[in-house]
Amino acid sequence: MAQIDLGKLKVTNKGVWSAGTTYEADDFVQYNFGGVISTYIYINATAAAGQVPEGGSGVNTTYWQLMAKGTATEKMAFNVAQTQSFTAVAENGYMVDTSSQEITMTLPASPARGDQVEITDYRGTFSTNPLTINRNGSKIEGYAEDWLVTAKGATVSFLFDDGISGDEGWRITKFISEYDNNYGGQQMRGPGVKNIGTKKYLIATSDAEQVYVDGEDVVHKFETSGNFKVHYLGTDTSLGDKVEYLIVGGGGGGGTHHAGGGGAGGYRANNAKDHTVTAQNYTITVGTGASERTSNGHGNNGGNSEFDTLVSGGGGGGGAHNNRGRDGGSGGGAGHSHTHGSATGQGTGHRGGSHSSHTNGGGGGAHRRGADHYGNHQGGHGGRGEVNDITGSEVWYAGGGGASGHNHTSSGAGGDPSGGHGSGGYGFRNTGGGGGGTDGTSGTAQYGGQGGNGIVVIRYKGREN
Repeated sequence: MAQIDLGKLKVTNKGVWSAGTTYEADDFVQYNFGGVISTYIYINATAAAGQVPEGGSGVNTTYWQLMAKGTATEKMAFNVAQTQSFTAVAENGYMVDTSSQEITMTLPASPARGDQVEITDYRGTFSTNPLTINRNGSKIEGYAEDWLVTAKGATVSFLFDDGISGDEGWRITKFISEYDNNYGGQQMRGPGVKNIGTKKYLIATSDAEQVYVDGEDVVHKFETSGNFKVHYLGTDTSLGDKVEYLIVGGGGGGGTHHAGGGGAGGYRANNAKDHTVTAQNYTITVGTGASERTSNGHGNNGGNSEFDTLVSGGGGGGGAHNNRGRDGGSGGGAGHSHTHGSATGQGTGHRGGSHSSHTNGGGGGAHRRGADHYGNHQGGHGGRGEVNDITGSEVWYAGGGGASGHNHTSSGAGGDPSGGHGSGGYGFRNTGGGGGGTDGTSGTAQYGGQGGNGIVVIRYKGREN
């Protein structure tokens, strides 16, 4: 008969793990992590207390080895929609309705390892009225600060863990939002966590067409008029209330009948985070580009773009046979027998080009004035614009429209990629480029080019990587 040496059976069942118990080699325990009760054996040669078996970083392999993985003990219980500030209870989920006001969720007091809380944006309004996460004495992702959720349609899961990887407190174990599909997980801030962040830096929301994270910065890109709402100024003394901006007015339209090119929209950019904002709603105006000219005459002016007290004027319409180039953010080019338009001073801009017999001037651009005629029957080129990388990529803005050549020949080029070419080319959308002038008075050659819509971009520091 086989014999068993009982002296070699060293494993000892210590029951449910306790932070105050000292464990030694071959002790095994049961531990609840994230609603799952599993079995772990102590493997370190040195006896110790307070070494949690498992946390957000995985099994604590310095002290424990997983023996048997358990199954979930219970499902998260979801409550009716919360319309007022509330205190969360562990193992509960909450639909949160911020359609009427901002709401604060206070995390549970004295949480235990493995406690979970989940929230969902019930009405898709976190981007308008954010949800504040009150830490209630515990850290969130290692930060002793309250956090904000500002992403539309967000669902966020919190798990309490202060063991293996330091005193981290509540960890973010799940984050999804509508922006994950639309903008590649963009639209937020936060150290190591997208779309949720601390109050160290400025926190704002908007109805801009694109809101996304670029490195440590949050970018709001307005292609049409809307609102930019600053909810909180950050505690950081240098960047807690500062933004960088780009403001470009709508481009002027090209004229018709021996016509000059439309001037570009005025251009403003600070190229640094040095513009101070306050906690309020800012109305953003994006200037529309001038519509195409359909009858004999000068082009129309583009619309102004505005943010705070800053204005970039719309570009001046290009001159025609019987009309001078209009003044604007950049002046419209001269038509046959008339003079160029001038820059008004609302944003950086330049005058349009001059005319000569049977020749017309290009529209002014942000960087240089529109070119004069280039000789007999040759229209001038639109003035050069400016390149800016505030969106995360280099883009040309505010190039002037090219002038028409006489009898539909030798028309001028638009300023850089943003300005429309002579003979009716359109200014590029959301760059403030001027439209190209045309030479004809009938048929397709009659239509002076449309100016490109303007743009407003706001950028600020929102997180630390």
